[in-house]
Amino acid sequence: MCLSLQAEENDSAYYLKQNEDLKTLEQFKDSPEMINAKLKEVENINFYRSHINKRPVKFDILASRVANMQCYDAAVNGYMGHWDMNGFKPYIRYSLAGGKDHVSENASGQYEIGMAAPVMEDTDRALDYMKTGLKEFMSEGPGGGHYENVINVYHNYVGIGYFCTNIGGTNQIRYYEEYIDRYIEWDDFPLTCGTGNKFLISGRVNAKDAGVFAVIVFFENFPRKMSPSEISAISTYPDYTSNVYRQLWPWNIDFDSDSQRFKIPLKFDKPGFYYLHVMLKKGISSIPYNKPASVSTEGLVNASGVVIQVR
Repeated sequence: MCLSLQAEENDSAYYLKQNEDLKTLEQFKDSPEMINAKLKEVENINFYRSHINKRPVKFDILASRVANMQCYDAAVNGYMGHWDMNGFKPYIRYSLAGGKDHVSENASGQYEIGMAAPVMEDTDRALDYMKTGLKEFMSEGPGGGHYENVINVYHNYVGIGYFCTNIGGTNQIRYYEEYIDRYIEWDDFPLTCGTGNKFLISGRVNAKDAGVFAVIVFFENFPRKMSPSEISAISTYPDYTSNVYRQLWPWNIDFDSDSQRFKIPLKFDKPGFYYLHVMLKKGISSIPYNKPASVSTEGLVNASGVVIQVR
């Protein structure tokens, strides 16, 4: 399952313009020099992917700013992990910034004592740190969580986060990767809702001959704040919760096979975060939209990072 990408997405001028136009999280906006350094890191990622016959990923500005935000928080507060101090996991951070696609995070922390303090303006040194983080991920080899995230066949975009500072004589360097699975053109709907209100999620699948196979809505309470030591003690994060609020299978889903458009009407009965997995399957004609059948989501791609905040 792969999208055709615009030719200009290979050109740094395209990303520099996107960087100037995007108004979200402007406090975590990269300099033009850092954008070019990160484009080189995307080339490094694609070097590894190409060696095992995986299609390249493209750079994503919004995901990079979300990653920069996490890098900043982690470096300044001296932790390393996937939660932030608000208790938010990667998919919540990305959604709160307006992202709707599925996101998977890799995180790296480097520490130096007795060395010159790094500065953000030194993008050559920044790129060296990024390369080191990526090499650490790839050194895990097949089966390693970070390795598998880098080479995942469904990823088609990536955001790169970086921040460095010196705290108490220790250089704190953080490098985060946010891999995106972008196969849906989402309609413009809000990501907030009131309790008991009707809510419609809609869009169009833009992967060739792919349809919506399942929708799984996970609920989680608004999280409590976390300390740096709590965050650092947890090495991985679940991309779901144990509380399944609703499941929809093909025969429950409003999907038009010709246009590949879909609608998901929902209603939320209590405050919290509602995280949607929208599972896609190739071969629209094989999806049982008309009557119940034996089904499984094994091997399918989740193309949704939609999180609805209900108050």
